Amino acid sequence: ELNGQQAHEFYQGKDIAYPNANKGEVALSYQGQVIGLGKWIRNKIKNSYPRELVKDKGLA
Repeated sequence: ELNGQQAHEFYQGKDIAYPNANKGEVALSYQGQVIGLGKWIRNKIKNSYPRELVKDKGLA
C-alpha cells in the first residue's frame, strides 16, 4: 500500500523507495485500489508504467 507521496511519484514515472516489498513483480495499491505494477529490486520498486501514460503533473 503506497502513501499519497509515493502514488504521486509512481504516476510521474519515478521509482519508489520501499524497503519492505516482496521480491520480484509487485502490485501497487493506493487507498485500497491497485494502480499499477512494478518490480522490486533491492530497496526500491522499479516503475513499469508505460511512459505514454505517465502524468508529469499532479493527480487529477
